[in-house]
Amino acid sequence: MLKQMKIATLSLIALIASPMSLAHDYEAGKIHIDHPWSREAPPNAPVIGGFFQLTNHGDTEDALIEAESPIAGRVEIHTHTNEDGVMKMIKID
Repeated sequence: MLKQMKIATLSLIALIASPMSLAHDYEAGKIHIDHPWSREAPPNAPVIGGFFQLTNHGDTEDALIEAESPIAGRVEIHTHTNEDGVMKMIKID
């Protein structure tokens, strides 16, 4: 009974705390990086997506020109557009 109570308590704490672990914002100068996230990839997955939104709070234009990851051999930057009600990803060179 005590072991079941401990497991239930730890599970409840993990459930309550899990949204907080995903709610990270970052600042790089005047650039705001809003809630970056990615699903865990299956061991044999050749590709996985990561998502975030950038907002420039500065007065001058800026550009994202490169991305890298310590766990990926290659990183591509994509944007998305709504064409005739269908969302499409578009690679940015």
